[in-house]
Amino acid sequence: DGELYMWGKNTTGQLGLGKRAPNIVPLPTKVESLDGITVKMAALGSEHSVAISGMQ
Repeated sequence: DGELYMWGKNTTGQLGLGKRAPNIVPLPTKVESLDGITVKMAALGSEHSVAISGMQ
């Protein structure tokens, strides 16, 4: 459906869930900042995340 959900370590904000997100996110949590954007692909590392949309 093009929505992105993140969970796991978030000590440097790498999950993109905003400043109020905890350091550990134990359950899949929707990335609200991407509402209305269709995510086509995501790449994740230990301290970063990148999402590619269908927008031009």
